[in-house]
Amino acid sequence: MRLSEIQERVGGRRTGSADPDILGVAALDRAGESDLSFVADPKYLRYLAATRAGALLIAADLAGRIDADRPAIVVDHFTSGRIMRSWSRI
Repeated sequence: MRLSEIQERVGGRRTGSADPDILGVAALDRAGESDLSFVADPKYLRYLAATRAGALLIAADLAGRIDADRPAIVVDHFTSGRIMRSWSRI
């Protein structure tokens, strides 16, 4: 599923120009290039430099901490359950 399709399901706004194909969801430290990972708490920002995640789901208040070209979905009200419920319907 393309990142743009995930955005349609969870809302928010996309950043970056790429629209990667996402095949799974994983934690920042375990994500690969075809995974979506998430950042809802500032304590996880330290993993951003090393993550191989293909895209991020990130809370709006943390979005300024990522590279503007990085594929991401910025959401105002972050709930990891929302993405997991959307993912299970794919």
